[in-house]
Amino acid sequence: MTLHELPIILLNNKSLQSCLLIVLLLLVRIIFIHFIKRNSSILSERQRQWTTRVKNLTWSIIFIGLFSIWWSEFSNFAFSIAAVALALVIATKELILCFSGALMRAGSGTFSINDWIEVGPHRGEVIDYNIFSTTLQELDKIPNNYTYTGKTITVPNSLFLSEPVKKPEFLQTLRVSQF
Repeated sequence: MTLHELPIILLNNKSLQSCLLIVLLLLVRIIFIHFIKRNSSILSERQRQWTTRVKNLTWSIIFIGLFSIWWSEFSNFAFSIAAVALALVIATKELILCFSGALMRAGSGTFSINDWIEVGPHRGEVIDYNIFSTTLQELDKIPNNYTYTGKTITVPNSLFLSEPVKKPEFLQTLRVSQF
């Protein structure tokens, strides 16, 4: 490394650029405030206004300068944060949909425990529900045959967002008996 390359290497360092920007602008601010005060022991209203303007302008320029110096780092960091957030949403998509379905079920009051429902290809009596799923006691799928199969079905609540929920209430009071 030669003496001619040293300034180029130092100016390519973002930390050094930041320090130089802050030091130079603070020195300029001190000089401007010194000229505004002009050895006055009591400042007039106009001098206080200009002092405040110089201070605010200096901090604004420092902020904009630091932001422009470090922009590439900020954009890479923001892109990384966005990628992580997207990955989390994709990974938890089904859980979010199940929770949304539970909110819809609770908010609409469509059914409760012991109701017969039909959602998508599933038909049964609701025996339990929580924020992620609903458990049904399966009813036979043969048309007009409403007997229990002895199986339970756990349906994800996300199904309530994409499928209509049918509630055959009049059939629940009728029990089909086979002799």
